[in-house]
Amino acid sequence: MSKQDSTRLWHDYVRLFHDSIPKWVKEVDNKRPYITSSPMLHWSKANSLTVADSHYWGTWWGLEDIEVVQKKTGRFVSEYGMQAMPNYSSIEAFTLPEDRYLYSDVLEAHQKAGKGFMKLDSYLNRYFIEEAKIKKMSVEDYTYLTQCLQYYSLKNIIGIHRSKAPYNMGTLVWRLNDCWPVASWSVTDYYDRQPKAAWYAMKEAYRDDKKPEIDLTRPINLKLEDPKITYKITGNKVTLKALKATKYIYVSIKGYTGKWSDNYFDLKEGEEKVIMFEGKIEKPEVKIVSLYEVLKRY
Repeated sequence: MSKQDSTRLWHDYVRLFHDSIPKWVKEVDNKRPYITSSPMLHWSKANSLTVADSHYWGTWWGLEDIEVVQKKTGRFVSEYGMQAMPNYSSIEAFTLPEDRYLYSDVLEAHQKAGKGFMKLDSYLNRYFIEEAKIKKMSVEDYTYLTQCLQYYSLKNIIGIHRSKAPYNMGTLVWRLNDCWPVASWSVTDYYDRQPKAAWYAMKEAYRDDKKPEIDLTRPINLKLEDPKITYKITGNKVTLKALKATKYIYVSIKGYTGKWSDNYFDLKEGEEKVIMFEGKIEKPEVKIVSLYEVLKRY
């Protein structure tokens, strides 16, 4: 966009939202409050956390730690989020085998955020895995870790926001879905609206019947042991058990594109958990991944 076009766009914006609409609202209902923009102020402005709504992007765009939200929560946070790769099945759909390496041209084409991979790598390095190991990762493992990152981020940010009531009385996550298969802030995938990891985090964190959990222990600081996960399938139920405590257990069935009752969950030592999938699958091929297994590979 040229400078001339940008200037005209800004003048038209001011004319519509700062001049015309306030005038029309006053003519129709002079007691109706009107706010000229959403958000009213940029997230970098201190008073964006004290008046109107806030699009808080210090986390992600500002590369701030997740924990900063404890001190930076607005009255109504109408936009915030964390990026993750699309589901690996989607990556398989839009790549050829020779494209499936980190930062390939095809993957870059499906990452439209400015310096998106740099930002993802920065957060992965702080929260999940040492920087030197990131570039050695397979695309499948990298995808898994970015989804764990998005899960960790939204679970804790939502929990912190809700803990601030009544100062904060509402939040809107950016965002629900995508218009094409891409690395993004969405919590569902482009194909079949399959949940990403963060969808399961949100489902729990926004429940009205329980207090949301906040756990800001960085996974990179955990000392995990081989969980030795076992499972059995009965109908549309998978029963899992871990001999050792583990994090972010991800269960998939080859070809299955529906929702699970839960996924990317933790298990304590000796704990058993039942999760359910939809419909009936003949001879399901089950794959189970945990944080321990992925990190051990590097």
